[in-house]
Amino acid sequence: MAKPPELTRDNEGAWKLAGSFSSGRYQFSVTPAAERLLRDELGYDEGDIVPWNCFRALVYAGDASLSSATDSPVETGDDLARPNGDVEMSDAEARALAEHLQSKRFDERQCEALSTHVADTKLDPLLDVETLDRTEDWVAETTESLVREGKSSDERPKSESDADFGGEKSASTASDRRSATTVLHVSDSHLKPGGESDVDGVHGLDGFAKAVDVAVGEAVDAVVHTGNLFSSATPSDEVSAACRERLERLHRRDIPFFVVAGRNEVGDTDTLDALTETAGVRRLGTTPTTIDESVALYGIDHRQDVEAGNGQIRLEDPEEHGLKLCCIHQAVSPPYSEYGADVEAYELAIEHIDGWVDAFLCGGTDRAVEWEGDDLCVYYTGTTDAARVRDDEDEPLVSLFTVRGESFERETIPLDGYDASARERERARRERENGREREKGDERDGHPGREMQSREATNPDVRPLTEAIGSLATMLDDAGTPDFEDCSTAELADIYALFSGVKGQIETLRTEVRDVLSSRVGEGEEVTGSFGSVSGRHRTRKSLKDSETVLTELARHGVSREDIVTERVDETKVEDAIEERNLDIDESRLYDISENDYVRRDDINRDALRRRFEE
Repeated sequence: MAKPPELTRDNEGAWKLAGSFSSGRYQFSVTPAAERLLRDELGYDEGDIVPWNCFRALVYAGDASLSSATDSPVETGDDLARPNGDVEMSDAEARALAEHLQSKRFDERQCEALSTHVADTKLDPLLDVETLDRTEDWVAETTESLVREGKSSDERPKSESDADFGGEKSASTASDRRSATTVLHVSDSHLKPGGESDVDGVHGLDGFAKAVDVAVGEAVDAVVHTGNLFSSATPSDEVSAACRERLERLHRRDIPFFVVAGRNEVGDTDTLDALTETAGVRRLGTTPTTIDESVALYGIDHRQDVEAGNGQIRLEDPEEHGLKLCCIHQAVSPPYSEYGADVEAYELAIEHIDGWVDAFLCGGTDRAVEWEGDDLCVYYTGTTDAARVRDDEDEPLVSLFTVRGESFERETIPLDGYDASARERERARRERENGREREKGDERDGHPGREMQSREATNPDVRPLTEAIGSLATMLDDAGTPDFEDCSTAELADIYALFSGVKGQIETLRTEVRDVLSSRVGEGEEVTGSFGSVSGRHRTRKSLKDSETVLTELARHGVSREDIVTERVDETKVEDAIEERNLDIDESRLYDISENDYVRRDDINRDALRRRFEE
């Protein structure tokens, strides 16, 4: 028999909801908003029974979740086991829960699940699910606003940041060479006084100088450093001078260098401010800095309590419509474990930042990790300091973002052994080979185009689907964004209903195609069809196990609770403790590790689409 939900606390004092599946009982993490609802408004305390209808509504809303689960909130809520003899919500509890739910956004599946769930509860007369804010509507409104902003941008004067960094560049730049905008992500250099074996007597300078080498070799349009450039807020004059000398290489090539304050620097930013006196160095903030009219950069310095308040960080709209990258120095979950994270990714993007971004470029960890959602990405590039990288991990990296239109590619580049000439030769070789493959077409064995065409020939069901999607993509490109204000309400209802229906069908088909494609395209393999290209990727994700497991395992190796816990288990402190003590611990005893292969779209050949589908 399933037990009723119960409000509990873990070993670190964090509030949890204990809930049951048919397979057993689990601890659900709760969002700060849900904690305020349960503790402050409803007055629940540790050990109190929470009505199952309230608990399940919070799960559907994403306010109560399992840290290790990959299921959606709806799938998790559907699988919950209902206890016998459940406690009924009071009228006051139902009103408070209804008000809480009305303050949130939900996707279509969540709304459907909530609609069914509340029908038999006291929430039914208090909550009209049809009036709840929809995530899809909010994204559409934000996108439409950006489109309008982009259309009107030609009438506006150019901003100072555009004038500084969006002007013409030399013919040797990566932008001209690849018809794209390139941004190099660097982080956590930890420059500090060193010994005789360190370059110029500065520890960490070797890795930082190699990152500058990559920026120069790739002729990037900008470099962003996401915090902990220095090991302390007040580095010595020798350390500052050595850093400034390396940055001069970028300035001589008109490559701007942008910084945000990390955990080490946030207490006293005088040194970072002094760096801005070096030409080409800038502090990022909430006012966008536009790069080549295609990328808007924002920056938020490290905050000790990023969750304090909602909507406190307002990002100003860029004058040009393009990719919006926000540089921060925080522990974000995912990819961070929730136990060591400062904030959850979507919570940061929606509740604490006023203004949507496409990706967070993050600092604060020595490891390169990433998380890619459907409409939001979080990237950590790791440290440039080789001494901070554990022996069982990859060497120090930087990340190169190549932006074309509204899409981007990300490549991690190892600092050791970087050779700009060799990379340029390899690019030229690939371009020549791609040209020959396009000329040979189907005559070459194993050519991706031939493989795709032969499979298509054996599966006639694919042809009409390709024709329909290709025609739709071309038509939407040509249609642009009409002025929906001129449409009647009935016309808008038709358009919205059609878009919603088609969106669900396309997403289902896209997922099925992705799964089949992932099984055929290996890591590093590129496949080019008639209209688009994809590449195979492989990722390994690690997240700390529950706090009790981590604390118990590290205690066996002499690591005390005080060494790794602030308000909760700190993943960075765990890594530091292992490194400083040179502990030999099987990672699987501390981390939940998952690996998967996936594919990512690299490009769409819109010219080929037009030639094929335009009448």
